[in-house]
Amino acid sequence: MKRTRYGCCPPKKKKCKRPSQNRKLGLVMLLLGLLTAMALLLPLKGWIVLLCVSIIVCGILLLRG
Repeated sequence: MKRTRYGCCPPKKKKCKRPSQNRKLGLVMLLLGLLTAMALLLPLKGWIVLLCVSIIVCGILLLRG
């Protein structure tokens, strides 16, 4: 007969509590992907302004979590 430390029933596994972190990182990656695609359509000054704004937004999203 096999002996275990926990008696008759195994303990329940704990659920992962980090879906919000993955969601925020996914949002950041989506935003950077859109910026890369828009780099072909926008002039240089517009692209630089858009990139600066997106970096600020991504930083705020990651720091709030």
